Amino acid sequence: MEEQKGIFSKMSPKSGFLAGIGAALAVFFMIGFFVLLVMVLGGKDDADIAKDDSANPSVAGEQDPTNPQYTDIPLSEVSDSDWVRGNKDAKIAIVEFTDIECPYCQQFHETMVQVLDAYPNDVKWVYRHLPLPSLH
Repeated sequence: MEEQKGIFSKMSPKSGFLAGIGAALAVFFMIGFFVLLVMVLGGKDDADIAKDDSANPSVAGEQDPTNPQYTDIPLSEVSDSDWVRGNKDAKIAIVEFTDIECPYCQQFHETMVQVLDAYPNDVKWVYRHLPLPSLH
């Protein structure tokens, strides 16, 4: 009887090693694919998630936009060293923390100019520098 040789015995050692690595990677990716598939298909649908959130009143209360919970934010008083535009004795003070290089802050600047034009005696605009590390 003739002895049969496997497919790897006919290959050079280097080719056999590379084929083994390739097979191991293929098995690894297949396992990962099936784990991901189970996670996606076995997950909860949106209705189940809504039920779970409403069952927990602390989570439901925190996410309810019709019932915001405001807290006091510590803010130093407006002083003479602050940059102020508008009526310095106005009852409404808008304190802007901004970076002069921020493109969104530049768009907001145009809005604040309109507010000051519309309410010149009612609003004071206080500028405070807040450098954004992502821009510098």
